Amino acid sequence: MRKLLGALTALLAAVGALLVVSTLIGLALPRGHRLTRSAVVPKAPGEVWRLVGDIAAYPAWVPRVEKMERLAAAPGRVLWRETNVYGRVTWEEVERVPGRLLVLRLADERASYGGTWTYAVAPAPGGGTRVSVTEDGWVSNPFFRFLARYVIGYGDAVDLYLAGLEDRLKRRAA
Repeated sequence: MRKLLGALTALLAAVGALLVVSTLIGLALPRGHRLTRSAVVPKAPGEVWRLVGDIAAYPAWVPRVEKMERLAAAPGRVLWRETNVYGRVTWEEVERVPGRLLVLRLADERASYGGTWTYAVAPAPGGGTRVSVTEDGWVSNPFFRFLARYVIGYGDAVDLYLAGLEDRLKRRAA
């Protein structure tokens, strides 16, 4: 029993030290980050925009998104509640240029992360469409900042979005 208690104490100390070191590293990281990822798909810009611009249909093809519902908002504001595998978040449409650009901002004031996600659709040189997603994000909690940078990766959601878009376009062609 004494050996088991000693092993458990050592394990808890190691976990505690790992949490402290991870948090200290997170404190040294910048709060904000920016990344852009792009994909060229062999479809016309109009067809691609129909998917990107139709936020209500995201549950049909964006991984982890289970439901999107438009919320009542003040005139001039467009809000969406996303239900995903982790819970619910509220998005605000900051800008929309039909056929070309969509900018969403995380509108949850209590969230420990946030930022804007910009979706751009443009003809690609040589044919097809270039879809670019820019994440201008921030993570306030230093421990989660460490996890986002070194464990999960800042671009995880962007990569999933682009993969889902490419998959949906392939399925439409079949």
